[in-house]
Amino acid sequence: MSPSPAVPAYYPILLQVVIALFITLSMVALPLFLGPRRAPNPAKESPYECGKPAEGPLSPRMTIQFHTVAVLFILFDIETVFFFVWAVVYRREIGENPAVLWGMVFFGLLLLVGLLYELRQKVLDWTR
Repeated sequence: MSPSPAVPAYYPILLQVVIALFITLSMVALPLFLGPRRAPNPAKESPYECGKPAEGPLSPRMTIQFHTVAVLFILFDIETVFFFVWAVVYRREIGENPAVLWGMVFFGLLLLVGLLYELRQKVLDWTR
């Protein structure tokens, strides 16, 4: 069985991936083998704050609320993209296919229920 004519067309892409992996791995590995080996220096390993010794903990603790808001932002951002795509499709098929309208009405209601749930759970309340 001979390879299909489309397979040789992918050889340049495969070659590029192999070369990129080789270059990347060599750039990571060569300094480990060829670089100087020094004993760890506590002064150089300490955090640097404008020439002064570090004050307080190195990284302040963040509440999980920032993560929740970031995830909500990404979700609503993606849903906004869906609304733009829907608007283009709806404009093209206006009056011909009511399923396009009702599908997005359902999607919008689902989005509204999610927002109301978030408000009820006080996810966006910064005072608690």
